[in-house]
Amino acid sequence: MKNLFDDPNFREASKQNAAMARERIAQLRWPDMLSAGDSFVFTESYDLPVRWVCLVAHVDNPLLWFLVAADEYHQVGTCDIELPESHPLAPLALRCKVGFWAHRDDLNMNDYLGKLEGDSVLDARYRLSEMVLGKVPITEHGLIAEANDDYSDWLAELMEVAERIESRLQSEPVVLANATFDLSWSRDPMVEMRHSEAASLAADGFGAQKSIQLPPATRLPSKLPGRLLLQRDEETYDLVYYPSPENESPPKLTFANTLDVRTGDWKRGADGVWTWSQPLGVINSEVVLTLGVERFKVQIA
Repeated sequence: MKNLFDDPNFREASKQNAAMARERIAQLRWPDMLSAGDSFVFTESYDLPVRWVCLVAHVDNPLLWFLVAADEYHQVGTCDIELPESHPLAPLALRCKVGFWAHRDDLNMNDYLGKLEGDSVLDARYRLSEMVLGKVPITEHGLIAEANDDYSDWLAELMEVAERIESRLQSEPVVLANATFDLSWSRDPMVEMRHSEAASLAADGFGAQKSIQLPPATRLPSKLPGRLLLQRDEETYDLVYYPSPENESPPKLTFANTLDVRTGDWKRGADGVWTWSQPLGVINSEVVLTLGVERFKVQIA
């Protein structure tokens, strides 16, 4: 593939911008909650002059964000939003066709580039909605850009990088911030105590794997006030929630690696215990699920 950044002037300008970005990074404060405009770099694109900008949060999970590419390549297509010349980060264009979903836990402080401010972020959010509705305005300069082979090659390269980032994020063990292993199930009469199966849960705040022996009923280290369990039923698992004395209902299951969760729901038994209506399966020795804003990946030995 042709190197789109072989122009020495463009390359030098990119190096200077990268140096200024590193200086700004040293002064940045890591956001407690993500918001539109928060920008990051990823290892897969360290060698490219591109940042990834948070645009919209998932409707069912405020910790899950869609990030799009933003770069300095001069051509702007119909689905791109260009920053005005007066913007301190100009020239920069948001490529709304190139993006991926990332959870807040997938992002770390060392890769944070700060917040992209200005109306261009709102314009990009609106452009995404136009893309979904099939109402993107067609402009002459946009069509000219998209007919250009260099522009097409550059977007193709960005899309390939975005796919690699998303693939890595989806395959990595989920890290639960400040999680601890609760072993109270060993004294809980509601939990069967036969240790017929071993499993490990990625739940260390620094990304390291910690393995423990788990019984057929596994208590997940959730921040919920009650007890969240995976209970084995032959080849599948039931997701069960024992509420606290306040009798709260559990948050909705928004993702499971073997289910279409839109067709399921919580069912409450006569004993007050909640059970998800669909049994969870295992893919590649893993049970993966998102409950509310918490994510879990249980590795079954």
